[in-house]
Amino acid sequence: MRIWQDGKLQPTHGDYPAAMRAVAEEMKVPLIDLYGESIRIVEAMGETGSKVLFMHFSPGEDPACPEGLEDNAHTRRAGAERFAAAAASELKRLGLIPQTAGGN
Repeated sequence: MRIWQDGKLQPTHGDYPAAMRAVAEEMKVPLIDLYGESIRIVEAMGETGSKVLFMHFSPGEDPACPEGLEDNAHTRRAGAERFAAAAASELKRLGLIPQTAGGN
């Protein structure tokens, strides 16, 4: 969720992030913290800049949303690609998928 208040991104998932970390630790399994990574990505882009990751359309910009849309929960393609790249990077870092020949 992309919710900003007084210039700060707000936590929106309650106890879930801490619970997922605790379960991963207890089960001794790798954790890909996409919650934390998505916060870093959105905060780095800022309140205005991060709109390009989410379903924000001006009136007439998208035929499916002729009146416009401000959806801070669902990503558009740019957001899906950015968050998927973060997940893939973590999978590689943890050695859960092999590095490609080009190092990507």
